[in-house]
Amino acid sequence: MQFTIKPALSDKSRSQCLVLPVQAGRLIGLAIDIDRRHGGQLAAALKSGDLDRKAGATLLLRGDAGVARILLVSVGDGETVSEKSYRDAVRAAARAVAATGAGEATSLLFEAPVSKRELPWRLTQLVLGTREVVYRFEQFKSTRDTRTPPLAEMQLPVDKAATAAARAAVAVAVAMADGVDLAKDLGNTPGNICNPAWLAEQARKMSRRLGIKCDVLDTRQLAALKMNALLAVAQGSAQPPKLIVMR
Repeated sequence: MQFTIKPALSDKSRSQCLVLPVQAGRLIGLAIDIDRRHGGQLAAALKSGDLDRKAGATLLLRGDAGVARILLVSVGDGETVSEKSYRDAVRAAARAVAATGAGEATSLLFEAPVSKRELPWRLTQLVLGTREVVYRFEQFKSTRDTRTPPLAEMQLPVDKAATAAARAAVAVAVAMADGVDLAKDLGNTPGNICNPAWLAEQARKMSRRLGIKCDVLDTRQLAALKMNALLAVAQGSAQPPKLIVMR
């Protein structure tokens, strides 16, 4: 999944789903201007009580030709937003967007005023929470579920002055999410495949891709280094252990 930093929204902006934060039952930030462009329908929906104020509550509305859907997401009922409430809102938004079948979305959730947290932290949590929701492990399924296409891109419109910091935060967050997904993939891979030799080969492939060094030590090398704890695992094992060192 791709996360793209883009310029602030304009009247010509296009999106399959626009995600907007709602705090204490009110629109905040750019969502106020967006509501004016849509004839006040967002504020009217909130006034009618269609959106619960609990963090993570969502309300999906139809948009227009440029913005197909508008998703309102509550970040809580207080004057400030807690870290937990923000994370709950991020995950709920990702689930709601994914359920629509949209392949692309534009999110302004990072505008939520999380207590004592700046933009880079909010963007990082948005990336991590979204990737957590969209993660799927289907490598060994004979038939994959294609009823709902995966969410492939999320666009994040930020002010020009914050572009560099935003891109740096997103790049780090994506790397973190990639690492989490890799750990999940390894944990979900059946044991008859995910054996020491297979893990060693995956490490070698990763090292070539990342341009880092990878050493794989076998039982003979482990014995020379007096790594007795690992050698004890080898007793009675059909798959001798290997120590993988990447640097």
